[in-house]
Amino acid sequence: MKRYWVIAPYTAEEAVIFDRVWGYDLRNGTIAVGVGTRIGPSLYDMKDISELRQKTIEVYGELRKGKCRQIWNFIHEISLGDIIIARRGLKKIMGIGEVTEKAFFDYEQGTKRVGFGPENIPLGDNFVTGNFLKVKWFGKEEISFDRQTFSLTTIYEISAEKYASLIKGEHYADKKEAKTRPTVDKTIYVAQETYERPEWLHELLGDIDKLKNDPEHKERAHESLVESFYNLLGFVKFSDIKHRQGRIDITIEYEGKVIIVNEVKKSWGLSYRDRDAVIQVYNYSLETGARFVVITNGDYYAIFDKDKGRSYESNFVGNFQLSELRKKDLELIDFLRKDKIIQML
Repeated sequence: MKRYWVIAPYTAEEAVIFDRVWGYDLRNGTIAVGVGTRIGPSLYDMKDISELRQKTIEVYGELRKGKCRQIWNFIHEISLGDIIIARRGLKKIMGIGEVTEKAFFDYEQGTKRVGFGPENIPLGDNFVTGNFLKVKWFGKEEISFDRQTFSLTTIYEISAEKYASLIKGEHYADKKEAKTRPTVDKTIYVAQETYERPEWLHELLGDIDKLKNDPEHKERAHESLVESFYNLLGFVKFSDIKHRQGRIDITIEYEGKVIIVNEVKKSWGLSYRDRDAVIQVYNYSLETGARFVVITNGDYYAIFDKDKGRSYESNFVGNFQLSELRKKDLELIDFLRKDKIIQML
């Protein structure tokens, strides 16, 4: 199935360098990212993102979860036939193209791309780029928007629907301005049939926006978003919603038993395909006896029901993102509502 990816060819502010690298990409039919360059070609032999995370700690001295997910997507997730949207800043599309060759490592080509020799540039991320994709660019026509349209994330996936709106020049936002949403009193969730963004979610969506615009925030802030969401679904703070039960980020309990375990991640690029996170939270579910398993960052939620089968795939119920909610996602949100969950126990 064709997938759609937004990529920033160069994220720094220097216009001269951006023009140089983008011109190189157009002429040579490529797109490249600096993320992971310091790790080198060993990236391509890795079988699991956990290997990349361990290597990141060795090379950088710290775990960079967001960076790991981005480079893993670039090398191992983006496939032939996928569509690339090259962005400049947060309001402009520079080009759109189709992937014709999967990712490869070429540090020498990366130095040519920025216009300097390797003797003048230290090996590192976000300047010289060693990781390339081959892309057939459809044309050079730029598309500009009058307000922020893209996320600051270097590499991320969007839906086919969003792609369709982009090529028409229609704005969509990865980060909505919190001030555009009125603050409303929190109420217990009542199922909606017509709203894509129900009124009861407005305040929580504003909090998500604020967190996305704060690069210095801690993982604990994501847990606060998750707590607020479950509160809106009818669960009571402190009695139903429990923080830090041993190694588990958040548990949901009913009549003294854990019914949902939640693994909360800081990465905005979280996906149900993140096998490490899924395995981790499944282990917690085995310790507690919980039937339902959720991985989340407070905006994105992936739900698993262990009674549905014997594999992660068969257990997968679905996923949704609150800030990019579709009408059909309301059924998934209903799935997590307190009265619905209790009926299934």
